[in-house]
Amino acid sequence: MSAGTVRTFRVLTYNIMHRLDALRSSKYFYCAPSVLKFPVRMSRIEKELLHHDPDILCLQEAEQVSLDQLSTSLGAGGYRKAVHMFNSTLPSGDGCAIFYRPEVFRLLSTQTFRFNSLLDKWFSQHMHMTGTDVQWALWRELKEKLNMAVIASFSLMPSGPVVHVVSTHLFWDPLFPDIKLLQAYILAKEVSAYCEEFAKSSPEKQPQGGCILAGDFNSVPYKVHADRYDPELPSLAARYQAPAKSGSRTLNQSLRHPPVPETHPPSSSPPSVAVARPGSPTPPSPFHVQGFSMRTTRSAADPPAEIAGSSEPTEQQGDKGRTDGDGDGVAVESESAEDVGRLYSGVYQLLTQGTVGADHPDHPVTRRHKIPMQAVPSLQVQPYRSAYREVFGQEPQFTNYTVAFKGCLDYLFFEGPDLVAVEAIKLPQEDALSQHTALPSALFPSDHLPLMAEFAMLAPQ
Repeated sequence: MSAGTVRTFRVLTYNIMHRLDALRSSKYFYCAPSVLKFPVRMSRIEKELLHHDPDILCLQEAEQVSLDQLSTSLGAGGYRKAVHMFNSTLPSGDGCAIFYRPEVFRLLSTQTFRFNSLLDKWFSQHMHMTGTDVQWALWRELKEKLNMAVIASFSLMPSGPVVHVVSTHLFWDPLFPDIKLLQAYILAKEVSAYCEEFAKSSPEKQPQGGCILAGDFNSVPYKVHADRYDPELPSLAARYQAPAKSGSRTLNQSLRHPPVPETHPPSSSPPSVAVARPGSPTPPSPFHVQGFSMRTTRSAADPPAEIAGSSEPTEQQGDKGRTDGDGDGVAVESESAEDVGRLYSGVYQLLTQGTVGADHPDHPVTRRHKIPMQAVPSLQVQPYRSAYREVFGQEPQFTNYTVAFKGCLDYLFFEGPDLVAVEAIKLPQEDALSQHTALPSALFPSDHLPLMAEFAMLAPQ
Protein backbone atom coordinates (compact mmCIF):
# COMPACT_ATOMS: atom_id res chain seq x y z
CA MET A 1 0.00 0.00 0.00
CA SER A 2 1.62 3.26 -1.14
CA ALA A 3 2.10 6.37 0.96
CA GLY A 4 -1.02 8.52 1.11
CA THR A 5 -3.34 5.55 0.65
CA VAL A 6 -6.19 4.90 3.08
CA ARG A 7 -8.23 1.69 2.91
CA THR A 8 -11.47 1.28 4.85
CA PHE A 9 -13.57 -1.74 5.75
CA ARG A 10 -16.45 -2.59 8.07
CA VAL A 11 -16.55 -5.34 10.70
CA LEU A 12 -19.75 -6.48 12.43
CA THR A 13 -20.08 -8.75 15.48
CA TYR A 14 -23.38 -10.31 16.53
CA ASN A 15 -24.53 -12.93 19.03
CA ILE A 16 -27.51 -14.28 17.09
CA MET A 17 -28.90 -16.44 19.97
CA HIS A 18 -29.05 -20.18 19.45
CA ARG A 19 -32.29 -22.14 19.03
CA LEU A 20 -32.22 -23.86 22.41
CA ASP A 21 -32.05 -20.51 24.19
CA ALA A 22 -35.00 -19.26 22.15
CA LEU A 23 -37.07 -22.25 23.38
CA ARG A 24 -36.65 -21.26 27.04
CA SER A 25 -40.10 -19.81 27.55
CA SER A 26 -39.42 -19.14 31.24
CA LYS A 27 -36.49 -16.90 30.30
CA TYR A 28 -38.34 -15.05 27.54
CA PHE A 29 -41.82 -15.17 29.03
CA TYR A 30 -42.45 -11.63 27.77
CA CYS A 31 -41.82 -12.57 24.14
CA ALA A 32 -44.56 -13.72 21.78
CA PRO A 33 -43.98 -17.42 20.85
CA SER A 34 -44.25 -16.61 17.15
CA VAL A 35 -41.31 -14.20 17.45
CA LEU A 36 -39.10 -16.94 18.90
CA LYS A 37 -39.70 -19.42 16.09
CA PHE A 38 -36.46 -20.31 14.39
CA PRO A 39 -37.52 -19.59 10.76
CA VAL A 40 -38.89 -16.20 11.77
CA ARG A 41 -35.80 -15.18 13.72
CA MET A 42 -33.36 -16.41 11.08
CA SER A 43 -35.16 -14.60 8.28
CA ARG A 44 -34.92 -11.34 10.21
CA ILE A 45 -31.29 -11.95 11.17
CA GLU A 46 -30.42 -12.53 7.50
CA LYS A 47 -32.08 -9.27 6.51
CA GLU A 48 -30.39 -7.45 9.37
CA LEU A 49 -26.93 -8.68 8.42
CA LEU A 50 -27.38 -7.90 4.73
CA HIS A 51 -28.82 -4.50 5.55
CA HIS A 52 -25.77 -3.46 7.58
CA ASP A 53 -23.56 -4.56 4.69
CA PRO A 54 -20.30 -5.25 6.57
CA ASP A 55 -17.17 -6.55 4.86
CA ILE A 56 -16.53 -9.05 7.69
CA LEU A 57 -19.14 -10.76 9.88
CA CYS A 58 -18.23 -12.25 13.28
CA LEU A 59 -21.02 -14.43 14.69
CA GLN A 60 -21.53 -16.08 18.07
CA GLU A 61 -24.12 -18.72 19.07
CA ALA A 62 -24.23 -19.90 15.47
CA GLU A 63 -25.13 -23.58 15.07
CA GLN A 64 -25.05 -25.97 12.15
CA VAL A 65 -28.62 -25.39 10.98
CA SER A 66 -28.40 -21.60 11.31
CA LEU A 67 -24.99 -21.51 9.66
CA ASP A 68 -26.25 -23.62 6.74
CA GLN A 69 -29.10 -21.20 6.21
CA LEU A 70 -26.88 -18.13 6.60
CA SER A 71 -24.29 -19.58 4.23
CA THR A 72 -26.97 -19.79 1.54
CA SER A 73 -28.50 -16.35 2.09
CA LEU A 74 -25.22 -14.55 2.75
CA GLY A 75 -23.63 -16.39 -0.15
CA ALA A 76 -26.31 -14.96 -2.43
CA GLY A 77 -25.40 -11.57 -0.99
CA GLY A 78 -21.75 -11.94 -1.92
CA TYR A 79 -20.27 -13.41 1.28
CA ARG A 80 -18.16 -16.51 1.89
CA LYS A 81 -17.68 -18.40 5.13
CA ALA A 82 -14.07 -18.20 6.27
CA VAL A 83 -14.12 -20.39 9.39
CA HIS A 84 -16.43 -21.85 12.02
CA MET A 85 -16.33 -24.05 15.11
CA PHE A 86 -19.20 -25.74 17.00
CA ASN A 87 -19.69 -27.23 20.45
CA SER A 88 -21.16 -30.43 19.06
CA THR A 89 -21.16 -32.15 22.48
CA LEU A 90 -23.49 -29.54 24.00
CA PRO A 91 -27.28 -29.57 23.57
CA SER A 92 -27.17 -26.15 21.93
CA GLY A 93 -24.41 -27.18 19.51
CA ASP A 94 -23.55 -23.52 18.99
CA GLY A 95 -20.25 -21.89 18.20
CA CYS A 96 -18.50 -19.03 16.40
CA ALA A 97 -18.07 -18.18 12.73
CA ILE A 98 -16.61 -15.55 10.41
CA PHE A 99 -17.89 -14.51 6.96
CA TYR A 100 -16.23 -12.08 4.55
CA ARG A 101 -16.59 -10.38 1.17
CA PRO A 102 -14.09 -11.87 -1.31
CA GLU A 103 -14.03 -8.69 -3.41
CA VAL A 104 -12.66 -6.83 -0.35
CA PHE A 105 -10.49 -9.49 1.31
CA ARG A 106 -8.46 -12.52 0.30
CA LEU A 107 -8.54 -15.31 2.88
CA LEU A 108 -5.03 -16.41 3.84
CA SER A 109 -5.30 -18.65 6.90
CA THR A 110 -7.64 -19.80 9.68
CA GLN A 111 -7.39 -21.34 13.13
CA THR A 112 -9.84 -22.54 15.76
CA PHE A 113 -9.30 -23.34 19.43
CA ARG A 114 -11.01 -23.92 22.75
CA PHE A 115 -9.51 -22.22 25.78
CA ASN A 116 -9.47 -25.45 27.79
CA SER A 117 -7.14 -27.05 25.23
CA LEU A 118 -4.50 -24.40 25.90
CA LEU A 119 -4.26 -24.54 29.68
CA ASP A 120 -1.02 -26.53 29.60
CA LYS A 121 0.45 -24.13 27.07
CA TRP A 122 -0.14 -20.96 29.06
CA PHE A 123 -0.39 -22.21 32.67
CA SER A 124 1.77 -25.32 32.66
CA GLN A 125 3.94 -24.55 35.68
CA HIS A 126 1.02 -23.22 37.70
CA MET A 127 -1.38 -26.09 37.01
CA HIS A 128 1.07 -28.69 38.26
CA MET A 129 2.07 -26.96 41.48
CA THR A 130 1.19 -28.56 44.79
CA GLY A 131 -1.86 -26.70 45.97
CA THR A 132 -5.17 -26.56 47.80
CA ASP A 133 -8.51 -28.10 46.83
CA VAL A 134 -9.69 -24.62 45.84
CA GLN A 135 -6.73 -24.34 43.50
CA TRP A 136 -7.46 -27.69 41.84
CA ALA A 137 -11.12 -26.74 41.53
CA LEU A 138 -10.16 -23.64 39.54
CA TRP A 139 -8.22 -25.62 36.92
CA ARG A 140 -10.91 -28.31 36.79
CA GLU A 141 -13.60 -25.71 36.13
CA LEU A 142 -11.52 -24.14 33.38
CA LYS A 143 -11.07 -27.52 31.71
CA GLU A 144 -14.82 -28.17 31.79
CA LYS A 145 -15.69 -25.00 29.86
CA LEU A 146 -15.94 -25.39 26.08
CA ASN A 147 -15.74 -21.72 25.13
CA MET A 148 -13.83 -20.97 21.96
CA ALA A 149 -12.42 -18.58 19.42
CA VAL A 150 -11.98 -18.71 15.66
CA ILE A 151 -9.39 -16.70 13.72
CA ALA A 152 -9.27 -15.72 10.06
CA SER A 153 -6.35 -13.91 8.45
CA PHE A 154 -7.11 -11.73 5.45
CA SER A 155 -5.25 -9.58 2.98
CA LEU A 156 -6.97 -6.42 1.80
CA MET A 157 -7.51 -6.81 -1.95
CA PRO A 158 -5.65 -6.73 -4.20
CA SER A 159 -2.41 -6.92 -2.21
CA GLY A 160 -2.86 -4.89 0.94
CA PRO A 161 -1.70 -5.57 4.49
CA VAL A 162 -2.78 -8.56 6.56
CA VAL A 163 -5.65 -8.17 9.02
CA HIS A 164 -6.34 -10.91 11.58
CA VAL A 165 -9.98 -11.16 12.76
CA VAL A 166 -11.19 -13.13 15.78
CA SER A 167 -14.74 -14.13 16.77
CA THR A 168 -15.08 -15.38 20.33
CA HIS A 169 -17.57 -16.13 23.11
CA LEU A 170 -16.49 -16.28 26.76
CA PHE A 171 -18.17 -18.15 29.64
CA TRP A 172 -21.49 -16.63 30.68
CA ASP A 173 -21.90 -17.12 34.44
CA PRO A 174 -21.57 -13.90 36.52
CA LEU A 175 -20.62 -16.00 39.55
CA PHE A 176 -17.26 -16.82 37.95
CA PRO A 177 -15.53 -13.65 36.69
CA ASP A 178 -12.17 -15.31 37.43
CA ILE A 179 -12.94 -18.04 34.86
CA LYS A 180 -13.77 -15.37 32.27
CA LEU A 181 -10.58 -13.48 33.13
CA LEU A 182 -8.38 -16.53 32.60
CA GLN A 183 -10.20 -17.31 29.34
CA ALA A 184 -9.55 -13.74 28.17
CA TYR A 185 -5.88 -14.15 29.09
CA ILE A 186 -5.59 -17.40 27.11
CA LEU A 187 -7.43 -15.76 24.21
CA ALA A 188 -5.14 -12.74 24.06
CA LYS A 189 -1.95 -14.79 24.45
CA GLU A 190 -2.95 -17.34 21.83
CA VAL A 191 -4.03 -14.69 19.33
CA SER A 192 -0.73 -12.82 19.82
CA ALA A 193 1.22 -16.04 19.36
CA TYR A 194 -0.76 -16.87 16.22
CA CYS A 195 -0.16 -13.42 14.72
CA GLU A 196 3.56 -13.58 15.48
CA GLU A 197 3.90 -17.03 13.96
CA PHE A 198 1.91 -15.97 10.91
CA ALA A 199 4.21 -12.99 10.34
CA LYS A 200 7.29 -15.22 10.59
CA SER A 201 6.05 -18.04 8.39
CA SER A 202 4.07 -16.14 5.75
CA PRO A 203 5.84 -16.71 2.41
CA GLU A 204 4.53 -13.45 0.99
CA LYS A 205 5.94 -11.30 3.81
CA GLN A 206 3.05 -8.89 3.57
CA PRO A 207 2.90 -6.01 6.06
CA GLN A 208 0.92 -6.81 9.19
CA GLY A 209 -1.99 -4.40 9.49
CA GLY A 210 -3.37 -5.40 12.88
CA CYS A 211 -5.87 -7.57 14.69
CA ILE A 212 -9.59 -7.20 15.45
CA LEU A 213 -10.97 -9.07 18.45
CA ALA A 214 -14.76 -9.29 18.27
CA GLY A 215 -17.42 -11.12 20.21
CA ASP A 216 -19.49 -11.67 23.30
CA PHE A 217 -17.13 -11.33 26.28
CA ASN A 218 -19.91 -11.68 28.88
CA SER A 219 -18.28 -8.96 30.99
CA VAL A 220 -19.35 -5.38 31.65
CA PRO A 221 -16.77 -2.62 31.28
CA TYR A 222 -16.97 -1.53 34.92
CA LYS A 223 -18.96 -1.32 38.12
CA VAL A 224 -19.63 1.65 40.36
CA HIS A 225 -21.90 -0.08 42.89
CA ALA A 226 -21.57 -3.28 44.87
CA ASP A 227 -23.90 -6.12 43.88
CA ARG A 228 -24.51 -9.69 44.92
CA TYR A 229 -21.53 -10.87 42.87
CA ASP A 230 -19.24 -8.24 44.41
CA PRO A 231 -20.78 -7.37 47.82
CA GLU A 232 -17.82 -5.15 48.64
CA LEU A 233 -15.95 -3.08 46.09
CA PRO A 234 -12.46 -1.71 46.85
CA SER A 235 -12.23 1.80 48.26
CA LEU A 236 -12.24 4.62 45.72
CA ALA A 237 -8.51 5.12 46.12
CA ALA A 238 -7.84 1.46 45.31
CA ARG A 239 -10.11 1.11 42.30
CA TYR A 240 -8.68 0.68 38.86
CA GLN A 241 -8.52 3.59 36.49
CA ALA A 242 -9.88 3.91 32.98
CA PRO A 243 -8.08 2.45 30.00
CA ALA A 244 -5.36 4.81 28.83
CA LYS A 245 -6.29 7.20 26.08
CA SER A 246 -5.12 5.96 22.72
CA GLY A 247 -1.67 7.07 21.64
CA SER A 248 -2.20 5.65 18.16
CA ARG A 249 -2.29 7.56 14.92
CA THR A 250 -5.46 9.29 13.79
CA LEU A 251 -6.73 10.19 10.34
CA ASN A 252 -5.79 13.84 10.81
CA GLN A 253 -2.41 13.30 12.42
CA SER A 254 -0.43 13.59 9.20
CA LEU A 255 -1.21 15.87 6.27
CA ARG A 256 0.14 13.31 3.87
CA HIS A 257 -2.89 11.13 4.60
CA PRO A 258 -5.95 12.31 2.63
CA PRO A 259 -9.48 12.25 4.06
CA VAL A 260 -11.02 8.82 4.31
CA PRO A 261 -12.92 8.03 1.12
CA GLU A 262 -16.49 6.84 1.23
CA THR A 263 -16.74 3.06 1.64
CA HIS A 264 -19.37 2.97 -1.12
CA PRO A 265 -18.52 5.09 -4.20
CA PRO A 266 -21.30 7.29 -5.59
CA SER A 267 -21.80 4.91 -8.50
CA SER A 268 -22.64 2.00 -6.21
CA SER A 269 -25.65 1.47 -4.02
CA PRO A 270 -25.91 3.88 -1.07
CA PRO A 271 -24.63 2.95 2.38
CA SER A 272 -26.90 0.66 4.33
CA VAL A 273 -26.83 2.87 7.41
CA ALA A 274 -27.23 6.59 7.75
CA VAL A 275 -24.14 8.58 8.70
CA ALA A 276 -24.22 11.03 11.58
CA ARG A 277 -21.43 13.59 11.26
CA PRO A 278 -20.05 15.21 14.44
CA GLY A 279 -21.83 18.43 15.28
CA SER A 280 -24.79 17.72 13.03
CA PRO A 281 -28.15 16.15 13.91
CA THR A 282 -28.51 12.44 13.29
CA PRO A 283 -30.39 11.89 10.02
CA PRO A 284 -33.22 9.36 9.90
CA SER A 285 -31.77 5.88 9.61
CA PRO A 286 -32.95 3.58 6.82
CA PHE A 287 -33.04 1.01 9.60
CA HIS A 288 -35.43 3.22 11.58
CA VAL A 289 -37.41 0.40 13.17
CA GLN A 290 -34.38 -0.86 15.01
CA GLY A 291 -32.96 2.65 15.38
CA PHE A 292 -29.40 2.01 14.14
CA SER A 293 -27.40 4.85 12.62
CA MET A 294 -23.74 5.52 11.80
CA ARG A 295 -21.49 7.80 13.81
CA THR A 296 -18.09 9.19 12.76
CA THR A 297 -15.08 9.50 15.05
CA ARG A 298 -15.56 12.02 17.85
CA SER A 299 -13.67 15.30 17.82
CA ALA A 300 -12.64 17.29 20.89
CA ALA A 301 -15.49 19.72 20.20
CA ASP A 302 -18.17 17.05 20.18
CA PRO A 303 -20.70 16.99 22.99
CA PRO A 304 -20.85 13.79 25.05
CA ALA A 305 -22.50 10.94 23.18
CA GLU A 306 -26.11 10.31 24.07
CA ILE A 307 -26.81 7.70 26.70
CA ALA A 308 -30.23 6.27 27.30
CA GLY A 309 -31.58 3.89 29.86
CA SER A 310 -31.53 3.02 33.51
CA SER A 311 -28.22 2.75 35.31
CA GLU A 312 -29.57 0.07 37.60
CA PRO A 313 -29.86 -3.59 36.59
CA THR A 314 -33.04 -5.58 36.40
CA GLU A 315 -32.59 -9.13 37.62
CA GLN A 316 -34.77 -12.21 37.63
CA GLN A 317 -34.04 -15.50 39.31
CA GLY A 318 -33.60 -18.28 36.82
CA ASP A 319 -34.37 -21.96 37.01
CA LYS A 320 -31.12 -22.61 38.85
CA GLY A 321 -31.66 -19.98 41.50
CA ARG A 322 -29.36 -17.33 40.04
CA THR A 323 -29.65 -14.62 37.43
CA ASP A 324 -30.99 -16.20 34.26
CA GLY A 325 -29.08 -14.00 31.89
CA ASP A 326 -25.69 -13.08 30.58
CA GLY A 327 -23.04 -10.89 32.09
CA ASP A 328 -22.11 -9.62 35.49
CA GLY A 329 -25.57 -8.70 36.73
CA VAL A 330 -25.16 -4.93 36.48
CA ALA A 331 -25.91 -2.41 33.79
CA VAL A 332 -23.30 0.02 32.56
CA GLU A 333 -23.62 3.61 33.71
CA SER A 334 -22.95 6.63 31.56
CA GLU A 335 -19.25 7.37 31.24
CA SER A 336 -17.92 10.81 32.02
CA ALA A 337 -14.53 12.43 31.62
CA GLU A 338 -13.58 11.27 35.10
CA ASP A 339 -13.18 7.56 35.81
CA VAL A 340 -12.25 7.72 39.50
CA GLY A 341 -14.33 5.29 41.54
CA ARG A 342 -15.00 2.74 38.82
CA LEU A 343 -14.02 -0.86 39.23
CA TYR A 344 -13.17 -2.15 35.76
CA SER A 345 -14.02 -5.80 35.22
CA GLY A 346 -11.04 -8.10 35.01
CA VAL A 347 -11.75 -9.01 31.37
CA TYR A 348 -12.16 -5.41 30.23
CA GLN A 349 -9.14 -4.17 32.14
CA LEU A 350 -6.93 -6.99 30.86
CA LEU A 351 -7.86 -6.44 27.22
CA THR A 352 -7.72 -2.62 27.28
CA GLN A 353 -4.87 -2.01 29.73
CA GLY A 354 -2.93 -5.22 29.24
CA THR A 355 -2.53 -6.13 32.90
CA VAL A 356 -4.54 -7.43 35.87
CA GLY A 357 -2.81 -7.93 39.20
CA ALA A 358 -3.58 -10.60 41.77
CA ASP A 359 -5.25 -7.93 43.95
CA HIS A 360 -8.03 -7.33 41.41
CA PRO A 361 -11.41 -8.64 42.69
CA ASP A 362 -11.83 -10.79 39.55
CA HIS A 363 -8.40 -12.42 39.83
CA PRO A 364 -8.58 -16.01 41.20
CA VAL A 365 -6.16 -15.24 44.05
CA THR A 366 -8.52 -12.55 45.38
CA ARG A 367 -11.81 -14.10 44.25
CA ARG A 368 -11.20 -17.54 45.78
CA HIS A 369 -9.13 -16.50 48.81
CA LYS A 370 -7.44 -19.82 49.56
CA ILE A 371 -5.43 -19.81 46.36
CA PRO A 372 -1.82 -18.73 47.12
CA MET A 373 -0.22 -15.82 45.26
CA GLN A 374 2.23 -18.06 43.41
CA ALA A 375 -0.56 -20.34 42.11
CA VAL A 376 -1.87 -17.86 39.52
CA PRO A 377 0.37 -15.03 38.31
CA SER A 378 -0.48 -11.43 37.63
CA LEU A 379 -1.73 -11.41 34.05
CA GLN A 380 -0.18 -9.39 31.23
CA VAL A 381 -1.12 -9.33 27.54
CA GLN A 382 -0.89 -7.11 24.47
CA PRO A 383 -3.53 -4.38 25.10
CA TYR A 384 -6.28 -3.56 22.62
CA ARG A 385 -8.30 -0.45 21.90
CA SER A 386 -12.10 -0.47 21.76
CA ALA A 387 -13.69 0.75 18.54
CA TYR A 388 -16.77 2.08 20.32
CA ARG A 389 -14.72 3.85 22.96
CA GLU A 390 -12.60 5.41 20.22
CA VAL A 391 -15.63 6.62 18.24
CA PHE A 392 -18.08 7.54 21.01
CA GLY A 393 -15.74 8.01 23.97
CA GLN A 394 -17.49 5.17 25.78
CA GLU A 395 -18.88 1.68 25.37
CA PRO A 396 -22.55 1.16 24.49
CA GLN A 397 -24.84 1.12 27.48
CA PHE A 398 -26.71 -1.92 26.24
CA THR A 399 -25.63 -4.71 23.91
CA ASN A 400 -27.71 -7.33 25.78
CA TYR A 401 -31.19 -6.32 26.94
CA THR A 402 -33.45 -8.84 28.66
CA VAL A 403 -35.68 -8.74 31.72
CA ALA A 404 -32.93 -10.59 33.63
CA PHE A 405 -30.03 -8.39 32.57
CA LYS A 406 -29.37 -5.12 30.80
CA GLY A 407 -25.83 -4.08 30.00
CA CYS A 408 -22.81 -4.10 27.71
CA LEU A 409 -21.24 -7.51 27.03
CA ASP A 410 -20.13 -7.31 23.39
CA TYR A 411 -17.10 -5.46 22.03
CA LEU A 412 -15.02 -4.70 18.96
CA PHE A 413 -11.42 -4.53 20.20
CA PHE A 414 -8.52 -3.86 17.84
CA GLU A 415 -4.78 -3.26 17.81
CA GLY A 416 -2.25 -2.18 15.21
CA PRO A 417 -0.25 1.03 14.75
CA ASP A 418 -1.88 1.83 11.39
CA LEU A 419 -5.42 0.68 12.21
CA VAL A 420 -7.96 3.35 13.15
CA ALA A 421 -11.64 3.12 14.14
CA VAL A 422 -13.42 5.67 11.94
CA GLU A 423 -17.14 5.10 12.45
CA ALA A 424 -19.53 2.87 14.35
CA ILE A 425 -23.25 2.23 14.31
CA LYS A 426 -25.04 4.02 17.10
CA LEU A 427 -27.23 1.51 18.90
CA PRO A 428 -30.95 1.99 19.55
CA GLN A 429 -31.99 3.88 22.65
CA GLU A 430 -33.80 2.22 25.51
CA ASP A 431 -37.28 3.35 24.50
CA ALA A 432 -36.91 1.26 21.34
CA LEU A 433 -35.43 -1.72 23.20
CA SER A 434 -38.19 -1.70 25.84
CA GLN A 435 -41.04 -1.15 23.40
CA HIS A 436 -41.92 -4.85 23.72
CA THR A 437 -40.53 -5.19 27.26
CA ALA A 438 -37.08 -6.53 26.28
CA LEU A 439 -35.18 -8.55 23.68
CA PRO A 440 -35.78 -10.59 21.64
CA SER A 441 -38.94 -8.95 20.35
CA ALA A 442 -40.92 -8.22 17.22
CA LEU A 443 -38.29 -5.58 16.41
CA PHE A 444 -35.11 -7.41 17.42
CA PRO A 445 -34.48 -11.09 16.56
CA SER A 446 -31.80 -11.75 19.22
CA ASP A 447 -31.33 -10.83 22.87
CA HIS A 448 -28.08 -9.12 21.78
CA LEU A 449 -27.56 -6.17 19.44
CA PRO A 450 -25.07 -6.21 16.57
CA LEU A 451 -22.06 -3.90 16.78
CA MET A 452 -20.38 -2.60 13.63
CA ALA A 453 -17.41 -0.30 13.12
CA GLU A 454 -15.61 1.00 10.08
CA PHE A 455 -11.83 0.79 10.26
CA ALA A 456 -9.25 2.68 8.22
CA MET A 457 -5.90 1.13 7.38
CA LEU A 458 -3.39 3.95 7.08
CA ALA A 459 -0.30 3.73 4.93
CA PRO A 460 2.76 2.78 7.07
CA GLN A 461 4.87 5.73 8.18
